[in-house]
Parts: sequence; C-alpha cells; structure tokens
Amino acid sequence: MDILLENIETVDEIKSYNLALKQAVMITLKRDGDTRTYTLRLKIDALINHISAMLKKKLTLNEYDQLIDIVEGWDSFFAYNNKILDSYVLPIDKSLTPDGIAKKLTCRYLKGTVVKCAMSKTLTMLVERKVKHNPTGKYITRSKKYLVHDDNEICKIGDTIIAVSSKPLSKRKHHRLFRRVLFT
Repeated sequence: MDILLENIETVDEIKSYNLALKQAVMITLKRDGDTRTYTLRLKIDALINHISAMLKKKLTLNEYDQLIDIVEGWDSFFAYNNKILDSYVLPIDKSLTPDGIAKKLTCRYLKGTVVKCAMSKTLTMLVERKVKHNPTGKYITRSKKYLVHDDNEICKIGDTIIAVSSKPLSKRKHHRLFRRVLFT
C-alpha cells in the first residue's frame, strides 16, 4: 500500500493497487474498530476517481472491461456492507459500450438474456422487443428464443449478452456469442 495513486498509469498497475487495497480492507474488517477504516475509504474513493479519469482516455476493450469490473466490485462490496459508494458518474465511452461496438459491426446482432445454458457450448438466449398493437395503440412485448454458440462456456443464466449472426452451426444455431454486457 506504499504505492502513490498519482504514479499509476496503466491498467495492470491499477489492478495490483486494487488487489493490495482489497487485502488491506479484508484485514481491517477482521479487526473491528480499527481506526484505519476512514483512511482506507479515502483510498478507495481516490482509486475510483482515478479510474473514472482513466476511462476518459483511449483504452482497449479489455482494459475498459477490467476497469469497469473494479468499480462494480467495490460498488457491490459497499452494498453488501450497507454503505453507499458515493454517487460516481463514470464517463462511459459510448463507442466502447457493447452496444456501441455491436453497431459498428457489419453483421446483424441480437441483445438478450441467457435463460438456459445446460447444453455443451450452447446457450439459449431470450430476445424481447416492443411492438405496437395497431387496433389499441398499446405496446406489446414479443419474445423469441435463439440458440447461441458459446465456445468458452463463460455465460450464466441471467447474463445479458450480445450475439452476432454467423454461418449455420447446427439446425437451429445461427449465432455466436459476441460478448457479455457488463455495464449498460
């Protein structure tokens, strides 16, 4: 924890600083009533502010996902411990969001939720869309299930994913997993 946050420039250095900070927090939580909790909170706030500044820079897709994972991890940690992470407005680069990337693709893409992943390297994705009902003028939710090829089997039930169309892989499987949506 002797590293100064201002000297950190790369995502790997942020990940190592984050790991050291997590270890310090876990040690502090084991000893209740430690006076260092306020200083740790300040360090966590400084880390998240530094990450939000780094998100404004040009990053690769992998680096962007790693930084968002760190922020979501601290957010869930504070939610679990009944403390609220200060309202950070993260500058999400619209071109790096999964929707922004998928729109740049030349092939068709679908965004939906995983409802079944019991098959080997195949998952079932539910895509919902709103359609206007002409006689009444109300919007109705229509849904359709698609089989998606998941090579590495990284998705779980409930994940929001983006799938792109591909050549037919089987009788009903015509899409490949593009990526999971981590942060919308």
